[in-house]
Amino acid sequence: MEVLKSKYSLIVIISAILVACGNDKIVNIKSEEINWTVNIPPGFELISEEQWDEVKNKGKIELENYLDRNLNDEDAETTLMVYKNGAFHTIEANYKKHNSEEDFKKRISALNKVTYESLAFAIPNTTLDSISSIQKIDGEDFYAFEIKVNYENGEQLTTKSFRKLIGNKMFSVNILFRDPSIGDKLIQSILDSKLQE
Repeated sequence: MEVLKSKYSLIVIISAILVACGNDKIVNIKSEEINWTVNIPPGFELISEEQWDEVKNKGKIELENYLDRNLNDEDAETTLMVYKNGAFHTIEANYKKHNSEEDFKKRISALNKVTYESLAFAIPNTTLDSISSIQKIDGEDFYAFEIKVNYENGEQLTTKSFRKLIGNKMFSVNILFRDPSIGDKLIQSILDSKLQE
């Protein structure tokens, strides 16, 4: 089932929202697994693998509650990096094995649907607005999906994912932000990132 195959991608998004400041210089990150380079904006600090595992576990529990079933670890992503600025500003990149482009498009659609529904479940008393699009990064098409979580008190939290099939890997960059000016910097960092051949 496509929804369950995408379950661990949702854990990353839910986990970022559950993450409870940093560097004053731009940090340049290079990922050899994906041949991707990105500049992390000033003010973000690296999250340790142990800290991120704790956050992902909280997200996994929320997703299991939503799906009303236990999840196993066979579909877990490989985290490339996680940076945060305070409690509500996170950038995370990961990949997982995936095979066909045709199946990938269906998977993205199913993942977007479950992401929206699981956030609505995990964060009651909010309204959600979402939009999906194709965005160019280094001349390549990425599937983008953004959800704005609107709280009753007027606050807003935004999560946005950028996904692309690179070889046999589903590459994802996920951001979370409350301050739109920080969100704009994160989005611009991703749009300016580079994929090498």
